[in-house]
Amino acid sequence: MTAERFVNTVGDTVEAMRWTGDNTRDVALWAEPTLAPYALPEGWWLRQHIAPTGNYFTLVLPCRGSEQDARVGDWIVKQASGFLPVAPYVVRQLYTKIPEGV
Repeated sequence: MTAERFVNTVGDTVEAMRWTGDNTRDVALWAEPTLAPYALPEGWWLRQHIAPTGNYFTLVLPCRGSEQDARVGDWIVKQASGFLPVAPYVVRQLYTKIPEGV
């Protein structure tokens, strides 16, 4: 899976990659191409949630002095200030995909 390019509502071009839960290594290498095997970028980690409806993981990213959880299906957006998990409905509302080759 490769990153895609988008334009946000203020005209900034950003890269984003959708986290499927199965592509954690791909997302990590996109964020930091020189990672060691089985490593995540500094400050990133997987959080396990145990719930009556079933267990699941979120990908935790450092964002603006705190931590944000990316759920399966969220987009990880690379901005000048770092990485931000963004829900799919927010991407549909605030970002326009740039076609490949443009």
